[in-house]
Amino acid sequence: MNYRATPAVLVALKSQEIQVGVEFIAPVIEQVNAGALRALAMAAPKRSQIMPDVPTAAEAGLPGFEANSWNGLAAPAKTPPAILDRLSRETAAVVALPDVKAALLKLGIETRSMTPDVMRGFFLGRGQ
Repeated sequence: MNYRATPAVLVALKSQEIQVGVEFIAPVIEQVNAGALRALAMAAPKRSQIMPDVPTAAEAGLPGFEANSWNGLAAPAKTPPAILDRLSRETAAVVALPDVKAALLKLGIETRSMTPDVMRGFFLGRGQ
């Protein structure tokens, strides 16, 4: 079956309309922590800090099954490099604050900062 949004997947899982669903961790973490759903595997190359007891898909017998999501900041194309560099540094500093990092982890978000050049390469498929 194909569901258009996360709430529909959650309803289908909880009503046992479906037995297995694939979803990003942020919208389901509370359901898993409450025992309403059970996480079978993480579609990531390494175990998550958020749920370290949940195996990776490879560990669960599905090698190569990976999915990632990300968030980023964008600025107009003609923004001066000095401004981009400062935005990058300041954003990385805020995301590294222990209380911010902890709040994001509670939401299922593991942080990793990238410089503008690394992010550009990420967009162009030249790295992560």
